[in-house]
Amino acid sequence: MTDVVLRVRDLHHAYPAQGRRLWGRGRRVPAVEGVSFDLPRGQTLALVGESGCGKSTVARAILRLVEPSAGEVLFAARPGEGPVDVLGLNRAQLRRLRPRLQMVFQDPWSSLNPRLSVRRVLGELLLFHRVVDRGGLEPALIDLLSQVGLDADALDRFPHEFSGGERQRIAIARALAPRPTLLIADEPTSALDVSVQAQVLNLLARLKVERGLSYLFISHDLSIVRHVADRVAVMYLGQIVESGTREDIFERPAHPYTRALLGAIPTVSRAKAGQGVPLRGEVPSSTSPPSGCRFRSRCPLAEERCRLSPPEVSVRPGHRVHCHLSSPVEGDREESTQR
Repeated sequence: MTDVVLRVRDLHHAYPAQGRRLWGRGRRVPAVEGVSFDLPRGQTLALVGESGCGKSTVARAILRLVEPSAGEVLFAARPGEGPVDVLGLNRAQLRRLRPRLQMVFQDPWSSLNPRLSVRRVLGELLLFHRVVDRGGLEPALIDLLSQVGLDADALDRFPHEFSGGERQRIAIARALAPRPTLLIADEPTSALDVSVQAQVLNLLARLKVERGLSYLFISHDLSIVRHVADRVAVMYLGQIVESGTREDIFERPAHPYTRALLGAIPTVSRAKAGQGVPLRGEVPSSTSPPSGCRFRSRCPLAEERCRLSPPEVSVRPGHRVHCHLSSPVEGDREESTQR
């Protein structure tokens, strides 16, 4: 995987079921089932889908903020280095790897300690990871803030003294402090105003080039994904149903769910408004998903075979579609082993 920074294979995670009844104890609710993807070095892979589809759980499982029940996560921090099996590391090994894998959370207000000044938030990280010594701490802090568009006078202020966009810049600076290779951004702009969203997205794009970063970008907003992603993976009910390049997903969507999501993007063009087949019904419970294709209960194109068996995978060059109704190119079809 010389050109791949992150490789995920057959990732699974389930949460304990909440309930007081005796027969509910020990039950687990599947959140991620068989997710697989590759993230090429220096690119942005967007993981998209409706709320509750498992996007954030995938991110937390990769970082082992929650422990996956099965799967493989291979991470190559530097070009030419062999990949590390993240799920096979003990606590000490994982602690040494963590600086290379960082995350920007959705809500900067809840992810920043309100009792710590910016100086302490960033300074303790720089010292703990031995990025600088105490003699070089002050210039390193000023340089780090300037990279995210903040002045040095922010160092002695606290989170409540900043706007939402400024707090997210501090959260990004905190993620950059240990000099990561891979940055996982979990809905980094959803809590911000539209004008501030654009500023944060431009900041992430600039840092990607300047620092040679790779991004796993999690979002439900396809209008944002279209501008930031190199590749896109669409999730539904804990599984990836379609993945490909940005052009594949936005110009040549093959899965009915992907087309429905694209049709729901707000637009001022009457010609494009309402395109795509609208979804019907509600998202099924992950504790009892539909048989066969999980999307069939909401798919207007569903057939009898969609109920009887899981969908096969249509394989095009770099474009995978998990759907019975998607025609393969040149007869290249394989059984779904990476749902």
